[in-house]
Amino acid sequence: MSEVDNFLAHYGVKGMRWGHRKPDDSGGAAPKKRSRKELRAVNKAGREKFNQDRADKVLGAALKKGDGVLIKTHMPYDQYPTIMSGKEFTTYLSRGGAFDIRMTDIYATKDEKAGTYVLNDQPTERYKKVKA
Repeated sequence: MSEVDNFLAHYGVKGMRWGHRKPDDSGGAAPKKRSRKELRAVNKAGREKFNQDRADKVLGAALKKGDGVLIKTHMPYDQYPTIMSGKEFTTYLSRGGAFDIRMTDIYATKDEKAGTYVLNDQPTERYKKVKA
């Protein structure tokens, strides 16, 4: 082997910072870079919509199926989660009870043929932030 083959080459751009990318020169309009304030507003709106959809799903199942569904939730000031039937959950809410939607999900549904509850093996998908 010659000495010419034994060297380390750097093919970066002189003066380029690590982790920074050059603007895309593809000819199309570059995506608008959002400010931190705009990203927070977009993420907040997305989080609120996600929580509303999740609450609608849980409450709809509790109202529709009644005792055929079990709801797992954290009550205010409780250390451990509470599991209650859909009927108990709707009664609790109608009396002015509060719950945290981030900690509430459908725990199990009743199998009509066997008469037993089947655990929900796929919990609700977590909220994902919007990428810039």
